[in-house]
Amino acid sequence: KSAGYALRNFVARTKQWYHRYVNVFYVQTHFQKRMLIENGFPDAQIEVIPNMVSSGSVAYTPGSYIGYLGRISEEKGIGTFLKAAEQLKHIPFKVAGAVGMKGFSPESLPKNVDYLGFLDKEQKRSFIRDSAAIVVPSVCYEGLPGSILEAMSIGKPVVCSAIGGLPEI
Repeated sequence: KSAGYALRNFVARTKQWYHRYVNVFYVQTHFQKRMLIENGFPDAQIEVIPNMVSSGSVAYTPGSYIGYLGRISEEKGIGTFLKAAEQLKHIPFKVAGAVGMKGFSPESLPKNVDYLGFLDKEQKRSFIRDSAAIVVPSVCYEGLPGSILEAMSIGKPVVCSAIGGLPEI
């Protein structure tokens, strides 16, 4: 499936179909717009439409731990999260998500980190609601991480890497 998408994109780029047959590109951040411009797309053809969750007026309620919600993988920054937990031994940390990284072992986590595994939709909401903050420590560009939107929708602060469009979101 991935090879098919890659081939389609290669042909479309080679034949300039995106430039000839697309009137406007909608992106979620100014960072994404800059990346398209750097890759040859005209500024006037790109519009930024932020995709935010309307939370109305949600009051912050303190939680009891720092949370990580997402795939357990290197590019998502789980290593950075765990290093922070090691340095802040007096603060509880919790990790929730499916494992997508070789060598990850819940047994090797710092003593102040609990691994909860994959959570369903309701469990995710409870996880976020009970946290003090959600951390998104990605080390690669991200489009629009769901964990940021989910956290903001219920009034939880998000601490994220200063990479790509994350700070803008």
